[in-house]
Amino acid sequence: MNDLAQKLGDAPAIHVARQTVENVRVTREGTLVVLEIGGGMLRMQWRTAMTIGQWLMARGTEAKFLDGETKRLLIEPDRAVA
Repeated sequence: MNDLAQKLGDAPAIHVARQTVENVRVTREGTLVVLEIGGGMLRMQWRTAMTIGQWLMARGTEAKFLDGETKRLLIEPDRAVA
């Protein structure tokens, strides 16, 4: 189990069909971050949002590397989420 899964515990899984960038929106409600993807909405504490953001950045960097768009990884995959 990776660090993110341990931190989030039994968070509900989010299944979203392929969406375009226009269908994604992030806003704030007080101290909560609101993520809207397609017709779904997820409210989370800002610390959780930061953790998810780090995880997405690390996975995106890995995917970019595997696609051959860069010569080296900018983030070490095992150390991306502290």
